[in-house]
Amino acid sequence: MAISDKAIKNIPLGKDVQKVITDCFQDWTGAIEWSIDHLPDPPADSPWLDWGISLAGNMLWAVTVFFPSAFEVATAAKFWAAVVKAKKAAKVSKVVYASASSATQAASVFGAAIGSSGTQIAGLLRSLRGELRSPEGKKFIHRFMLRQVGPMQQEFVNRADDWAQANLLPHMIAQFILKTKPDLRLDNDDAFREFYNTAVASEELSRYVWEEFVFPIDTAPYDNHKDGLEDFLLDKLQKMVDDYEAQWNEYQAKVKERRSYGRTGSWAMKRPPLEFQPVFKFDGIPQDVQATYNTNRQKIAHTVHSLNGKG
Repeated sequence: MAISDKAIKNIPLGKDVQKVITDCFQDWTGAIEWSIDHLPDPPADSPWLDWGISLAGNMLWAVTVFFPSAFEVATAAKFWAAVVKAKKAAKVSKVVYASASSATQAASVFGAAIGSSGTQIAGLLRSLRGELRSPEGKKFIHRFMLRQVGPMQQEFVNRADDWAQANLLPHMIAQFILKTKPDLRLDNDDAFREFYNTAVASEELSRYVWEEFVFPIDTAPYDNHKDGLEDFLLDKLQKMVDDYEAQWNEYQAKVKERRSYGRTGSWAMKRPPLEFQPVFKFDGIPQDVQATYNTNRQKIAHTVHSLNGKG
């Protein structure tokens, strides 16, 4: 098949990918705000304040859309398969892990922003008693998210060119062959450029960037757009509620047990009260990133309780 390097360089691949990434993050921001509107209630005997601390302090649930389940295993398999095929390990690792690296860096940027805003978030949670669905709570989340979109999006843009050349371009050439069935013995430069500029090719490019680079999750395909992200995030939040409830019940049992010991007089010394410190885990996300988010939640909780202690 004759498609020259010159023809390939003349298509606005990088520019088009950047636009799709921007659209993806607009949908993601909208899905986050929708999720806040539809937050599940905490367990019946758990105060909204503790639940709000967990939601705002550990917002890892919001970035799960960038990581497929078992992501580390899948990418490792792809990596070694590509190394064997290409025999160029250094180059292959750069492109195979482009999506993984982008997601990890974006999640790290988001986590750092939460950490640096911890005192402000704690003050808001205390004043709202954890009710993030209130007008003031939603307004804060909206403004906070808007400030993070640019830096997070940039992490994907920074790695997009390498990924597009290694993955998207071969895909688009394959689509060109599949849909137009060109004579591969001829010069196909003009035919490829013409195909690339069609609405069909533009839609395929958007689909591939969405599903393979930004949101590589099976349950939120491109065709579902923002609605798919909303359903995905709501499912993550519900699982987070279930995990929270299980940890809350375990905590309550420990408190009850401690009180029982106190009544029987088996403890002569007073012990400090137990603190409720739930830890949340999400499939596919690197452990160091998860640790950062759980630390954020813990610090915000301590700040809230410290403020409450001051009246």
